[in-house]
Amino acid sequence: MVREIKSLRRRVHALEERVEVQQETIVENVSRSWIRDAQYERLLRERNRLQARVSNLEDEIRRRRNNNDNNNNNRGSGSRERMVGFGFFGGN
Repeated sequence: MVREIKSLRRRVHALEERVEVQQETIVENVSRSWIRDAQYERLLRERNRLQARVSNLEDEIRRRRNNNDNNNNNRGSGSRERMVGFGFFGGN
């Protein structure tokens, strides 16, 4: 019986060590998972911020191109009118 008790105690001790190692592994994995989740969230926020910036810049380019096209169209027709009014049909 004494031998069996010693054997069982050794087995209990070995199992306690395994449980402790397992708990440490679980805590490490959870910590890594939290870190990964935080990094993922940070990357998503950065991606969304950059996508919004790209969209704003593209809108600004379109707006400027439209303004330039409008200015060029106005300037072009205005100079034709000036040319027509300047000596071609009895002007100056």
